[in-house]
Amino acid sequence: GRAVVIFYRKTTGDLMAATLDGSSWTISELDAASESDTGASASAVLGTDGLIHIAYQDAIGDQVKYLAWDGTSVTIGPEIVDDGVRDGETRTHPVGGGLAIHARGNELIMVYQDGLNSSQVISRGTAGNWSRTESPNTSVLVGFYNVIATGLGTTWAASYTYDRSQRVSGEIELITVP
Repeated sequence: GRAVVIFYRKTTGDLMAATLDGSSWTISELDAASESDTGASASAVLGTDGLIHIAYQDAIGDQVKYLAWDGTSVTIGPEIVDDGVRDGETRTHPVGGGLAIHARGNELIMVYQDGLNSSQVISRGTAGNWSRTESPNTSVLVGFYNVIATGLGTTWAASYTYDRSQRVSGEIELITVP
């Protein structure tokens, strides 16, 4: 019953929340620590459990993180959804750009970009139990400005796709999330 804004405080590198209480805003730290940079690309959704589920980027750790907040305190997390580690790679991938989170029943779905190879990643699951699929590498760059929604019995994800070989270099790509 209250207005809530989840945001990234760039000056301190922290994930924050602003809650409207009557006519004034109350600011809360959700994931804040010195020597950290958490909260970029934050996306939030109100779950059927009444919790605010938040996905965001940890820029120093090259990770996607998740936490749940009840409007007063963090009840789940923060936990790592995607650690940026890929099989056969010696460095972590900067993951989490353009994050979008969506609740489909009890399942949470996150769509975001792997910034090293410009591919789209879909992570799904529940707290402590995440799985990840990644679009195959192609010459087309995907995963920019992701959005996700459910309608007509299907969950849809859309992102901007960039193809430098085309005269019109980009388009919106719509995919279904199984």
